[in-house]
Amino acid sequence: MKKLILVFLLFGSMYANNCIEVGSHGEWCYDASTQQAFYMFENITVDGDDVETIDILASFRDGECLGFTNVIPSSEGGYTTLPLMGLDGPVFGLTAGQIPDQIL
Repeated sequence: MKKLILVFLLFGSMYANNCIEVGSHGEWCYDASTQQAFYMFENITVDGDDVETIDILASFRDGECLGFTNVIPSSEGGYTTLPLMGLDGPVFGLTAGQIPDQIL
């Protein structure tokens, strides 16, 4: 029984789907990939104002979401790490040398 549970956990985590509801933009989703890269941002501002913890940072290529995260305001002293999924079998993502079209 333990082996069966382990197999389900392993396969379930391989194809993890992450989604978030983003107001009028609808839903952004991406599938977790074994090929990943990360952008780290020290300070993020919008029109000169610091971001808030409820703000979302996301990356896209060809209209497909590659990853998203909640931002960490510079007033809290942390870095915001944005995941970018890589092309991995059925999972849409970037290949070596590609960059996202948009970061919102």
